[in-house]
Amino acid sequence: MALDSCGPMDADEVDGGVPLRSLLMATTVEIDDLSEASLRLQPLIAQAVAANSSEQSIEDAQIIDHLVQHLYALSGFITHLASATPADVRVDLEAAVAGLNLNDLKHRLLGGRRILEPEPAGELDLFA
Repeated sequence: MALDSCGPMDADEVDGGVPLRSLLMATTVEIDDLSEASLRLQPLIAQAVAANSSEQSIEDAQIIDHLVQHLYALSGFITHLASATPADVRVDLEAAVAGLNLNDLKHRLLGGRRILEPEPAGELDLFA
């Protein structure tokens, strides 16, 4: 089963590498998810700017729009690369994801199913 179906891969697909095209398409799904999450932040940021409408906060709020535009552009670019990649080009997926330190992302790129239900709410972690 190919990566773009988001299901588990066959053993021979892992041993012989996976199609680069499938990996690129799986990457676009991840970028599209980030784009959608960024869009969901816009109302929250708009509220924060309304509470503190300094010039700096308005400029900072525009960063989210910049982020969304760039994520969508990258997704389109990688989709184009995927469609232009010959079907017989394969990559060692284990080596490709070895440097990823986000286990859920690594799991999805390795062909794991997407978790459709959000994780239960917990404590808010802000990174400084």
